Amino acid sequence: MISFRSIAALIVVGLLVGVADMRAVIADEADESRADEWIVVMTDTRSSRRKGWSSGVGYSGSYNYANDPKLKRLATKLASDYKLEVRNQWPVRALNVHCVVVKISDDVQATVAALEEDKRVEWVQPLHEFEGLAVATGEAAPAAEPYRHLQSSLDIMNITALDDGLSGAGIHIAVVDSGVEQDHPDIQHALAEHHDFVGTGSSSERHGTGIAGVLVAHNRNGVGISGVAPGAQLHAYRACWESDDGKTRCNSLTLSLALDQVVDAAPHIVNLSLTGPRDRLLDRLVDRILENGSIVVVAHDGTTPANNRFPSPRPGIVTVRDGSKTTNNERGVFAPGDAVLTAQPGHSYDYMTGTSLSAAHVSGVVALMLEANPEVDVVEASTMLADSIRSNGEGASIDACAAVSSATGRVRCR
Repeated sequence: MISFRSIAALIVVGLLVGVADMRAVIADEADESRADEWIVVMTDTRSSRRKGWSSGVGYSGSYNYANDPKLKRLATKLASDYKLEVRNQWPVRALNVHCVVVKISDDVQATVAALEEDKRVEWVQPLHEFEGLAVATGEAAPAAEPYRHLQSSLDIMNITALDDGLSGAGIHIAVVDSGVEQDHPDIQHALAEHHDFVGTGSSSERHGTGIAGVLVAHNRNGVGISGVAPGAQLHAYRACWESDDGKTRCNSLTLSLALDQVVDAAPHIVNLSLTGPRDRLLDRLVDRILENGSIVVVAHDGTTPANNRFPSPRPGIVTVRDGSKTTNNERGVFAPGDAVLTAQPGHSYDYMTGTSLSAAHVSGVVALMLEANPEVDVVEASTMLADSIRSNGEGASIDACAAVSSATGRVRCR
């Protein structure tokens, strides 16, 4: 099993300065179409020594997100050669590439084809947009009273049958999502780090806070709700933001920055409660995450064909569906996703619905499985989860106690 390398000493507030020059494309006209914007992926030609240089006060060479002058010159030359307008640029260290967001004013098809043939370019792709898979479905509840009895999702998953003692302790979960409310009374105990790769607007948002609440909400503080794995360590990477229409949105730029950091962090579990089109840059980063031994849990998007969906389905990824929408005898991993009570900004709680919540439930159960048996890999975890599926009269769900018991053989279900 992987061991989590401490990264707290490597990341400091100064990191935000390094991404400040890329924030304009994230927030400005965030909800408008970007059909004319493309990502040109160039080989990072800097020497190993230069890649390790610090890039200003508070920087570590391991997190060199500032744009090296050499890379800027290369991007400028490429833009000049093809009459491109450079909108943004950033290095993706895990893939040894430098990404340049450009606007193509001339013949798009011909320009893209020419760029693909250029020896300086590895590939060209659209700047994709992505969104979260959950929406609020109820009125916010007061924050001052416990609401465990309203968390039917935990009962459906048979969490209460687990013997006391398992909480996900020692397991690190990376959540790539919108902003998590860092001082929420049910979340702050578990928050190992929170890094903002969007850099605009509020970093306390509904979708990210809701996912965090399902995962790690404190279960013994007499406040609010109980999380599936309250003892786990949460690494919150804000790569998405709330748009004016209430949806949670991300793009290739912000997600690549967050996933690049996930590669270096090598957490036990990565929760991706989002969807969007197939994206070559992001899929390459997910490959690196899988190579590290991390278990990647994703929310199923039933509206997008599998061959054009991010993350692309492949071995090593646990895809989770909402059990309330399944039919009998379907094979797969299912968990509650309908009217799930969870944490919300403002130290409050609310009901949310969507496969985003289903994925978070499964990520939490996987944390319990890994705590019980650190040797469990993604293939074993997927099989144990699928084998634990039980019908509940209104659909199907994993049985958390059965899955954890399969992982260790020593846990008994009451």
